[in-house]
Amino acid sequence: MSKKKDSSSSDITAFHFAQGETDPGWLPLDTKSGEGLEQRYYIGHEIGRGGMGVVYESWDLHLQRSVAIKLMDKSQRGHSGGVQRFFREARIASRIDHPGIVPIYEFGLTSKHEAFIVMQLLTGRTFRQVLSGMADRENTLPSLLSIFHDVCRAIASAHDAGVIHRDLKPSNIMVSPFGVVTVMDWGVAKTTENDEDNHEDITVPVTRAADDTALKTQTMAGTIFGTPSYLAPEQARGELGKVDCRADVFGLGSILCEVLTGFPTFVGSHGDARWQCARNGDTADALRRLDGCGAPANLIVLAKQCLAVHREDRPANARAVVDALSSYFESGRRKAEYDLLQFFDLSVDLFCVTTTDGSLKRTNDNFLQHTGLKKESLTSKKFMDFVHPDDEVQTYAKLEQLRLSHVSHVFVNRFMCASGGYIWLEWNIRESLDEREIYAAGRNVSDRIVAIELRKSIEQERGKLAAFGAAIGLFLTSHGALQERLQSVVEEGVSQLDVVAMEVWQLSDDEAGLKLLASEGVTTVGHLTCNDMPVGEGIIGKIAQCRQPLHVEKGSADWEKINMTKRLNRSDIVSVVGYPLLIADQLVGVLTIYDDSPMSELLVTAMSGTVASLALAIKAGEIE
Repeated sequence: MSKKKDSSSSDITAFHFAQGETDPGWLPLDTKSGEGLEQRYYIGHEIGRGGMGVVYESWDLHLQRSVAIKLMDKSQRGHSGGVQRFFREARIASRIDHPGIVPIYEFGLTSKHEAFIVMQLLTGRTFRQVLSGMADRENTLPSLLSIFHDVCRAIASAHDAGVIHRDLKPSNIMVSPFGVVTVMDWGVAKTTENDEDNHEDITVPVTRAADDTALKTQTMAGTIFGTPSYLAPEQARGELGKVDCRADVFGLGSILCEVLTGFPTFVGSHGDARWQCARNGDTADALRRLDGCGAPANLIVLAKQCLAVHREDRPANARAVVDALSSYFESGRRKAEYDLLQFFDLSVDLFCVTTTDGSLKRTNDNFLQHTGLKKESLTSKKFMDFVHPDDEVQTYAKLEQLRLSHVSHVFVNRFMCASGGYIWLEWNIRESLDEREIYAAGRNVSDRIVAIELRKSIEQERGKLAAFGAAIGLFLTSHGALQERLQSVVEEGVSQLDVVAMEVWQLSDDEAGLKLLASEGVTTVGHLTCNDMPVGEGIIGKIAQCRQPLHVEKGSADWEKINMTKRLNRSDIVSVVGYPLLIADQLVGVLTIYDDSPMSELLVTAMSGTVASLALAIKAGEIE
């Protein structure tokens, strides 16, 4: 059991090392669901609250990925059927197969009987934050409508699957840094089927949401779910039998009303006032605001249709709203605005226009800022002149796909900068057939690529260390002479850790020098004639004297004192790390590792187990 705990700690340490966190203080989520899962997940920082629970950033040790874990709010545990309703959110969300619905990985109970749901970790801003940060609503309307369109498509998929959300609002919508829109928090959703998932409506009211005031009240008809500013009248009155897809359509209309006017359908100084407006179907103020907002007439008409007081007068479901929006986007000048939005506004870091033969025709200021190139330098050449040679083939392939399909394509390549180096750019390209041009919107993703490579490197290092540790245990507990077993260890170390050389030295009987017990990867002539390495001299003697690990890189002052090239007959070594082999603070030897590139900090700091095993083996050999 202790080995499993150590493995988990190593995994989570590697994750935090990649995140740049030195003391995260994350804790394991103990679960009962399945053997070997007792420490699969580590719970970190709180990142949000939903209708029935608190969401935390977490780490999946088995699949080595970030996840979000929702724990049931303590205030809900006392309600009858609370746990069933909490799990119902996971079951309902899992019915919907759409990129705009957060994927559910699993759910269950911890060893302490806490209900949890594991889902994809979303990053970005809520639509509430996006709307709050809009200073110029008119100029940002295309971007807001694109987000709203994606929301409608996600809800249309839910309606097709027989699921009603019942709490649509901007704070339940997440917009990623790359424009991916996800509808969250299905805790009060219901299905249109007459199944057991719908038998709990009268028993458990919802809790208060994080940044919108959620309703928590009951009527003669039953429990009211949702947020007053966005509630359909029949839902506000607790007429649960009448709450169908058209209640969600009203919620979509309320969001569209806020996009167009800056305010949702029902406004008031407190939640009860907004609920009374919703209950009475008092949409007069919202309709006046829509009439005076100056938005395109088709959008105003659509918003009013969605906000019809009588549900029979609304579009039948979200699919009908999607169709109306699609017709708007496809009409005349608005279609052009929508196309530009998809490939320019959602990736505002860089954008350029090229001719179909690849000549750069136009760039924006962000493009010049990120690359450091002059506009004249760019427009005098072709796009491919700036692409890294190793990325040319796949870039040409994407351009050919674009030519054949006339459908937008996304890809990543390295683009030259004024310094002669390269940055990683993620491109979204689209061809304009009428103008024979290619529109390319790009985002600098160098930091993301570096982070991915770092994490991959760390996981590879961790795998090497684990394999080496397992091999050491076998070698040091096998039969045979100590020197033979240690020779097997250093040979395995050079192979598994992918380093140049490794040595094990033993302290002499008079404790004044060290003798070489095992060596791999170096010419040993100098060693064999110097089996009385004086304590205090060179890197090995210095480690023996100070009894502290030492890491030296080529070019440092300590490196010149070592004269490593002469001693090892290797001119390619640039990094050395040595460890004292101690038993209860008594020195028994020294371990040294050599490499032709700087050694990672993970390798340098993760050898404590190996050092302890070698020290014990040498001590046992002395006793024998």
